[in-house]
Amino acid sequence: MDSTDFAYETFIRLSGTELCSYMEPRIAASQLVILQDVAERILSELPTYEEYHLVYALLLCNKLFPERVIPLLPTYLAHERDSVCCTAMNLLDATPDDYLTDQIAESARLVRDAHSERAFLADVVDRLEKRHRRHRD
Repeated sequence: MDSTDFAYETFIRLSGTELCSYMEPRIAASQLVILQDVAERILSELPTYEEYHLVYALLLCNKLFPERVIPLLPTYLAHERDSVCCTAMNLLDATPDDYLTDQIAESARLVRDAHSERAFLADVVDRLEKRHRRHRD
């Protein structure tokens, strides 16, 4: 199997370093071969994944259809696993300004307000709001 081919069954079956070894070249590839229904399935299953599958699923789906994943990212800023929070934060930081909407900024504010124990969320929201305002103006 080529490192640009993606097999859902392999993705689900692997864990730990085997999952990392399988997914890293696919995330880094400029071209990725994945069936649309498989990508849709992964997107729909995001809430069910454990930590590592969720991190890779977010990275993968963001690569394939960012317009559908970016609005979901603020909710993952409050995830119980730091790797998921960091992935969501990094993806939001790398999001082109054109994708930053009022809805995304508001979702991030709601997450920040609901999770005040996570001090880093104030900085994330501040960066998002500044970028969003600058892009709107």
